[in-house]
Order: sequence, then structure tokens, then C-alpha cells
Amino acid sequence: MKTGKIPESVLKRSVLKQIHTKREEVVLGAGVGEDCAAVKLAEDEVFVISTDPITGTATDIGNLAIHITMNDLASAGAEPIGVMLTILLPEESEEGELKKIGYDINYRKYLKKYNDELDEFAVLIDRDMQTHSESNMLECIKYCRDNGYKCYIANPCSEFWLLMHLADIEVEFGDQLDKIKENKKVSEQHTFVSKEVSDRAHHGKSGINFARKYLPYIDKAVIQAKRFPGDEYELVDSIGCNLWRLIEELKMYGK
Repeated sequence: MKTGKIPESVLKRSVLKQIHTKREEVVLGAGVGEDCAAVKLAEDEVFVISTDPITGTATDIGNLAIHITMNDLASAGAEPIGVMLTILLPEESEEGELKKIGYDINYRKYLKKYNDELDEFAVLIDRDMQTHSESNMLECIKYCRDNGYKCYIANPCSEFWLLMHLADIEVEFGDQLDKIKENKKVSEQHTFVSKEVSDRAHHGKSGINFARKYLPYIDKAVIQAKRFPGDEYELVDSIGCNLWRLIEELKMYGK
């Protein structure tokens, strides 16, 4: 058979005619031209299901995966409540490809409640040299810029941003910046940076409690972060975190 959708005659003959099991709950099953199936859950409740493969393009896959399926559901008069994704990537794919699909999917979710006067979509990426190659990072940054996503980088990790709230980086770690950049594992639970954060903030099972342990010191973190590179491309090779840019934008809100 040729690449692409099978002819309608083949679909009827070799697929639809082979479906012999019927259930009364299925109020709309497989058929030519049907984009959705519908299952009756209760007297006044119907569950509508749709699935679509994304083929013929290698760009904007996350957006398309959500948009096309949601369009099918909307055309059936159904309200989307969830999505189940299956992503098949070639063997040579890098992790960045998966991340970009994730960005697009989250962007579609964000657009649901988007206010173009108040809201912006942003992505925070941990540099994490152990798992992200330089080319992978550069590609992710370019992808964000090309799609109008704000991009914030934490090098080596987001815990470094938290550490800026808790410690004087220059005084306490001025001679250990290489250690911070390498951020090696020091225990089963921690890297060098995450352990320094944990030792100071004493995180428990209740989480980090940002409002109490970090928010009062956010100005200190912004001042310290500004001493490091703030451009996304610079942060690929240099330690730092440009989240301070977002904080300053938030402070300007309403002014």
C-alpha cells in the first residue's frame, strides 16, 4: 500500500467489516468520516473520544497534537477535559525534541486562560550539564524565541536561584563557583547545590514553603543574580539565573 491514509474502500473492507463486537454503551463507533467515538456513561452523560496522528511535519508538533484533536471534539459538541499522548521519536532524537513538544502542549493549555494584556508564557530550563548538551540547550532557546516564549535559564539548576535567597554567593562560594557549575552528586538525594539549599532551608515533607523561607529575601536574590550573566545564550556556559527579569516584570505589574 502507498504511504498515507488507506483508501475508503480498503478501510470498509479490511477494517470496519472486521469489527464484530458491539456494546450498547457505544453510541457512536468507528465509521467513515467519523472523527470521534462516543460512549454513554450515564443517562445524561456521554464521553466523547478522539485520536489523531501527527504526520507530514517535524515542527510545531505539540501545538498540532492538541489543536487538531480539540478541533475534532469541538466539532462533535464536546468539552475537552483531558488529553492522552503517545509520542514516537526516531532513535537519533535528542531530549530537546521531547522538551519542545512539551513546551507547545503547555502553551496550548495556557492559551485557555490567556489574557493578552496581563499574561505571558515562559519556560524555565535547568542547564544541567550532565543531561543537556550545549547544542540541545541552544536549540531550545532558539525554539522559545522563534515561538515568542519567554525563556529563563538556571545554570547549573533552579536550586542555584533558591540558594541566592539563602546565602551570600560571593562571600560564601566565591572560591567554589566551579563546584557550583559542575554540581556533582554528593549523596543519593542531593547534588552540591541542592544540598547547600537543603542544609540552609531544612526542607521537609511539606515542601519548600517559598512564601516563608524565600519570598522575604527575593530582593537579595535579584541583586545577586544580576552579578551573573542574564542573557539566555550566555547562561548556556556560565553559572547564573535570569529569573530576576521575570521578578522585575512582576513588580511592575499594575504600575
